[in-house]
Amino acid sequence: MNTVFFDSVVSDEMRRERLYNGQLFIFSPRPSMLALCEFAREMLEEAFAPLHPTQAQFDLSVEEFVAIALPSNPNSFITPNPSNSFKKSWKNMATT
Repeated sequence: MNTVFFDSVVSDEMRRERLYNGQLFIFSPRPSMLALCEFAREMLEEAFAPLHPTQAQFDLSVEEFVAIALPSNPNSFITPNPSNSFKKSWKNMATT
């Protein structure tokens, strides 16, 4: 039977073990994660402008959509933007 843990305070090792066994962890919003989500949103809005990112798939051909979407992914990890720190976000989760 699977369990859903809400804002569970367990060691990183225990969390990993439970995740690999199919358990689910849900955490309240953290400032670092909200910043990461906002950065991703801004990046996608910029890439797909003037279209809305969630609607672009309906307005573009597959080739056009892929040409825009694929280059967006690598940039998310090499940008100097400090709000886009996946490591910082993950570290924040590990200390809960």
